[in-house]
Amino acid sequence: QATISRDIRELRLSKVNSHDGKQKYAIMSVKERGLNDKLSKVLKEGYISSMEASNLVVVKTATGMAMAVATALDAMELPGFAGCIAGDDTVMCALHSGADVEMLLNRINKVVNQ
Repeated sequence: QATISRDIRELRLSKVNSHDGKQKYAIMSVKERGLNDKLSKVLKEGYISSMEASNLVVVKTATGMAMAVATALDAMELPGFAGCIAGDDTVMCALHSGADVEMLLNRINKVVNQ
């Protein structure tokens, strides 16, 4: 399941409702590749706290929400964002520099406090 979920993310597929009411996967358009409403909601609901650790950001989430929050963070497509690893309630994000860390922390706070 984890491999399939990762492949779906990398292919930029998203589950959408078809005209007959069934769900199917579709390729996200360029404008949908940012943080859409669904992922913004996931980040808001799953986020507990975040902290800087060198060129890393550690995000604490509600139990079982780390993978969903990691997907939302990946979808931000911020420059300097190398990627993240999710456990059960913790996400570790690797960034290229301290400035990139600050940019991610600011973006997280902006989304969570909307």
